Amino acid sequence: GNDTHIRKGALTSLAKLEEDAAPFAEDVADLMNDGNEDVRIASLETLGCMGQAAASFVQVMATHCEDKSLRVRNAARMSLCRVGKAAAEAGEVAAEAFTKMLQDTRQAMDSRKQAL
Repeated sequence: GNDTHIRKGALTSLAKLEEDAAPFAEDVADLMNDGNEDVRIASLETLGCMGQAAASFVQVMATHCEDKSLRVRNAARMSLCRVGKAAAEAGEVAAEAFTKMLQDTRQAMDSRKQAL
């Protein structure tokens, strides 16, 4: 609906502010649980843009690496990697997430090969 576009637009604007969006990190993190896939992705990407400011949300972000949507899982993993560069404590979680993303990609490629 229209609210979805508003939430996505707000997140996109905050992402452009990068670490200056830190005061809104908790509000952005709340949207990781939105019912809309695109809003969840935008929330994760925005947190990724915040760098160190999003470090306290790393564990919650990591739970989205198991989302039912491949797009959300990939957004979570990429965002964890971005935050991991800025926050040393996020590094291990980010490395694990990136490894899982590679495994998902390989499985998807194998499935496509089998389908051919």
